[in-house]
Amino acid sequence: MIESARSYALAARSPAPVPKAAYRRDTMADAPRTELRDARRAGVFGCSVSFPIRYADVDAQRHLNNVAYFTFMEHARVLYLRELGLWKDWDFESIGMILAETSCRYTAPAYLGETVTVRTRVTHLGTKSFHFEYRLETERGEIATGKSVQVCYDYVQQRSIPMPAEWREAMVAFEPGL
Repeated sequence: MIESARSYALAARSPAPVPKAAYRRDTMADAPRTELRDARRAGVFGCSVSFPIRYADVDAQRHLNNVAYFTFMEHARVLYLRELGLWKDWDFESIGMILAETSCRYTAPAYLGETVTVRTRVTHLGTKSFHFEYRLETERGEIATGKSVQVCYDYVQQRSIPMPAEWREAMVAFEPGL
């Protein structure tokens, strides 16, 4: 619970106030919390990461700005690839993929002080591309769903390439039903 009168006043002015218990003093300092589970035991989405909503993420309407949803999905996508061992040492030339398409469907607003959890899964594997699906939620429930299409790409030759076998194997092992 925040004891600062200013923080409490900001919360009280939001269109749909967040319970004071949801506000945390250390939201700016918190690092994202990543959770990767075997999708067979965890349900549909086997990978999740949580982010505190920062002041910089909020727009003039006092809710989470639409751009922040895409940033959260991007970060979740990168963590998924890293957690599966598909992107090592933050080597951007080794990743070999490019974002071809992304979309977001907003279902509810989110506010400063809340925590957004992004649940991530791969839903389709093609010969040169794969699709991610995202579910974004706060303590109050779903706030958005999203999708993205990644194309395996050779940045030196500037062309799409077949999906590396180790990527396919790792995703199929983690995502049942692919």
